[in-house]
Amino acid sequence: MKKIQSLFPLRRISILFLLLLHIATALLVTYTYLTVTDTLSHNRLWESTKTTLGKGVMGAYTFMYSPIALHEDRLNLGAWHGFQELIFRRALALREISFDCYLEEKSYLVFIFNKDETGFDGIRISTHPLFKNIYFTATPDGKFLKKKPVPGGPVTPGEWHQVEIVFSRDSFSLIIDNRLITQFAGTVKASQQIGFRGSLQNVTVDNVRAYGPKKTLLFQEDFSNRRAYILTFCIVFLGIGVFHLLFFGIRSLVRRDGGSSLKNRIKVSIILLGIAGSFYLFIYHVSTRYPRLTPALKAQEDYWMDSTSEYIRAAISKKYSMVPDDDFRILFLGSSQTWGAGAMDSDRTFVRITEANLNEHDDDVSYRCINGGISAIDTRELFYIYQKEWIQLDPKMVILNLSSNDSDPLLFYEYLEKLVLLNEAEHIRTVFSLEANSIEYQPGPLPLHAVMKEVARKYDVPIIDLHGYLLTHYDDGFLWWDRVHLAPYGHVLTGEFFADKIKKIVRKESIRLSHGK
Repeated sequence: MKKIQSLFPLRRISILFLLLLHIATALLVTYTYLTVTDTLSHNRLWESTKTTLGKGVMGAYTFMYSPIALHEDRLNLGAWHGFQELIFRRALALREISFDCYLEEKSYLVFIFNKDETGFDGIRISTHPLFKNIYFTATPDGKFLKKKPVPGGPVTPGEWHQVEIVFSRDSFSLIIDNRLITQFAGTVKASQQIGFRGSLQNVTVDNVRAYGPKKTLLFQEDFSNRRAYILTFCIVFLGIGVFHLLFFGIRSLVRRDGGSSLKNRIKVSIILLGIAGSFYLFIYHVSTRYPRLTPALKAQEDYWMDSTSEYIRAAISKKYSMVPDDDFRILFLGSSQTWGAGAMDSDRTFVRITEANLNEHDDDVSYRCINGGISAIDTRELFYIYQKEWIQLDPKMVILNLSSNDSDPLLFYEYLEKLVLLNEAEHIRTVFSLEANSIEYQPGPLPLHAVMKEVARKYDVPIIDLHGYLLTHYDDGFLWWDRVHLAPYGHVLTGEFFADKIKKIVRKESIRLSHGK
């Protein structure tokens, strides 16, 4: 009898230990599941502006559908090529907002407010020497209409800062780390959208709280995936119990020798806990790294697939007759930047804007700009497509906007030269455009720009320095979606610049022809 009684405490301890193992395993599985599913698409409160583009850019959907953007339950606007912009889906009667932010070296964060179809306002907080702290108003496409400096200098990089913005009827106050920085006069819209935009470098946002009139909490956001934590835990815990029932069999519940069965259950539970722990560590490690583009992620990027070579070649063949007409045809050759990645739609790429600007004040010549941009292509492949197909379009001018996708300077030189000589034989004017990159990525010339200049000198090819032009206008608005793809206002600037340069080249060539040169 005493022996039997002595077994009861041991059995109770074993059952309690087994229960604790179940709880620990369920907690780990729950936390792992919530980490994997902690994405902006699952969050549903925010919309990525990049996913609304008619001419998409890399990483737009993977930013929304992968956990990297919300790693450690914080929003990283530098993930997936940076320059991410998130807009809160609902319009708010905003009176106050607060959030925490962490800025790396040479980064900045823009808080967007007063956003509607007419434009938006913003406050930029920066650690970047080129991008000062400012308050600005902007057009819908991101052109700054006015800028006012924010006093106090840049915030300290590598530290968390708390930002508060308090709105009144005709002004607002900026408070950083409980210190009033400045007040600005400005009308606060009764209903507005808000959002955040980052730089190329990582910028982290957390603990967003928005208040309406009378300090009413409109929403709070910690970018965690904890809304269904208890329900998920209960489902997982029950699932572990069902697993044990199936694994050991219902018969084991009524066996007399339960100690052996209990011991086996504890062993299995320890193994399950070890597997769950290992899987959690793996997921936590993977969530900080960029995944390969799986078929699922690739399917989410299908909106960008009309930039492929086959699609563009077929579209050009269908749209443009091979028979010459009276238009002054200009063929743009390039990669995804030329194709128009980052534009709101096909009519607002810089090629279309160039055409509109050329024809706006010129009744004597009808310009037709043909977009021969193909994503991820290099000069060699582009030359063969042009030689085989597009030279039959009878362009008067070919503009090569290249260098980002080429890596071999000798091959680059060779095929630039081949294209120039081919055009000379067909009496087609070649123009080189020094492809632009963001000043945050490449503040000086791109490595292959020197090759383009060398070929241009040898064959008297006009050069349009697009990279240099955009460097001088780097803070006129939002120009970039990543290091190489232009934002809507970047397309506007580029189209206006190209139109101006093309007109000058055409006038110069006409003068030379009139003198018989």
